[in-house]
Order: sequence, then structure tokens, then C-alpha cells
Amino acid sequence: RTAPRLTLGVTRGAITPTVATAVLACGGRGGDFVYRVHVTEPGLLRVHEESNFDAMLELRAGCGAGHESLACNDDAGDTRHALVQAHVAPGDYYLIVDSFRANEGGEFTLTTEFTPDVHVAR
Repeated sequence: RTAPRLTLGVTRGAITPTVATAVLACGGRGGDFVYRVHVTEPGLLRVHEESNFDAMLELRAGCGAGHESLACNDDAGDTRHALVQAHVAPGDYYLIVDSFRANEGGEFTLTTEFTPDVHVAR
């Protein structure tokens, strides 16, 4: 199955309460949802999550065995928010939204921002 593309702005989704299929670098034992993020130029990718359950985020440079975790966060301010950000090069990345606890899930909102690197002409 192909991961849906995550675009800039606000995205709403839901995690079905279940046990983990993805194992995040910073934990997570519950259901998860994977998005593909396509980047066309170097810059800072930032994703903020808000939910009514304890969710986590991980940004990966790959989605298979031996993937590189670029950023992983459980709580950003409180247990109902998570935040990841990383400087990225052009290419495809994967964002995993996960539940901290097994058999926990629900609706979440992601706010995705991208700030391109500034190129100064000389």
C-alpha cells in the first residue's frame, strides 16, 4: 500500500486503536498512520500535531528496514501535541503518526510548514 501524500497546510486524519505496526525511535505502542512527504528543494520541514489522545510523530528519510530517523517527538508542551522539524534535501520522506499507548487512537490534526533555504545571489 502506498502512503498518502502529506501537503503543506492543515491535514486531518485518524488512527484506529490497535497495536503498533511501526516502531518509532522515541517509543509508541499503539496504532499508526504513515504519510509520504515530497520535497523539491532544500529547507526546513516542520510538522505540528494536535489530538485528543497521546500521539507521537517521527520523520524518516526512508520507510524500510534501516531507515534514518530525522526527528521523533512524543510531547510538545503537553501529551496532546507533538512536533518534529528537520532540515531536508530534495526527495521523499515519511511522517509516522503513532499512539503512545497500545489500543489508543482517534482523530488528529497536522499542520505542515516548509521554509526553503535562502539562496543569496552574489
